[in-house]
Amino acid sequence: MEIAATQRAEAGGPAPTRGMFIDGRFTAGEGEPDEVRNPATHTVLATVPRGRSADVDTAVRAARGALEGAWGRVPPAGRGRILARLAELVAEVGLPEGVVNVLTGDGDTGRAIVEHPGIAKIAFTGSTEVGRSIGETAGRMLKRVTLELGGKSPNIILPDADLERAIPGSFQGIYFNTGQACNAGSRTV
Repeated sequence: MEIAATQRAEAGGPAPTRGMFIDGRFTAGEGEPDEVRNPATHTVLATVPRGRSADVDTAVRAARGALEGAWGRVPPAGRGRILARLAELVAEVGLPEGVVNVLTGDGDTGRAIVEHPGIAKIAFTGSTEVGRSIGETAGRMLKRVTLELGGKSPNIILPDADLERAIPGSFQGIYFNTGQACNAGSRTV
């Protein structure tokens, strides 16, 4: 998402409408529009489509095609260098179509991704309940899976700590990225 457009929305300007990025181009997708809100202010930052199974199918076909084509011929070290450069300008870094696909959506979109037969590996960070469901599905489908579940990232402040630095650091640990990071320091010990 363009940072300037998000900043304008935060300042009361119009929220941008974004599409999903699938097979080298932006698309409106099959789902209904969904508002992305700042959790602290409830300001609408953008409107994105809610991805559906058809969108997942399209993205998986694109990714498989890229792996069997141009992307599969790039040596692993070259792939790593290209992927390290991905940011907001992903469409302009010269990746073959289908290599990067951005699907937006809710739990139904995630379920479609997990259940798609063309996806061989699932990595998930989130709740134990959802992780258990993903693990069950992955087990039935013999998919590789990595789950990081239900953690509560502690900030450990030892008795000899410099409190002038530790307290603001601990505060930043939970509120950085509005707390929406898997390693957000959600408790202090």
